[in-house]
Amino acid sequence: MKRFVFRLDSILKMRAREEDAAREILDRCLSAQRRAEGDLDEGTLQLERCEQAMASQRAGKSSIHAQLMSLNGARVEREHCDRLAARVAAATRDTEAKRGLFQTARRKHQAILRLLERHSRAHATAEQRREEIELSDLIISRHAPANTRACA
Repeated sequence: MKRFVFRLDSILKMRAREEDAAREILDRCLSAQRRAEGDLDEGTLQLERCEQAMASQRAGKSSIHAQLMSLNGARVEREHCDRLAARVAAATRDTEAKRGLFQTARRKHQAILRLLERHSRAHATAEQRREEIELSDLIISRHAPANTRACA
């Protein structure tokens, strides 16, 4: 049986490398998105603590200066949370873009793999057919009547 040689093997390897690279990039983007979401959660908790402290100062007897400081602190935390939310949104957009690139690379790789499988099956079928014909010819030549051998 002849050995199967896939003529597009170099393209198959290239598409596999492209898929792996796209997967690594997507993984990094997902990690960055998770970190940004964690930072936003932490910032939101800090803002809630600031607002609770401000509410308790309003209920109690605290100076206007202390209330203004708390109000200013809450404003700063709110702005910080807004920046963190923008960072999460940007990370999410980036992740979705990289996910699209990964899916494209994966589809291209899968297409070449399907082509490889199809060519491999066709090769195996052709080789099996060729072997069957050779075997059939061998059997026919051995069992041919003696008078037909003389004519040949």
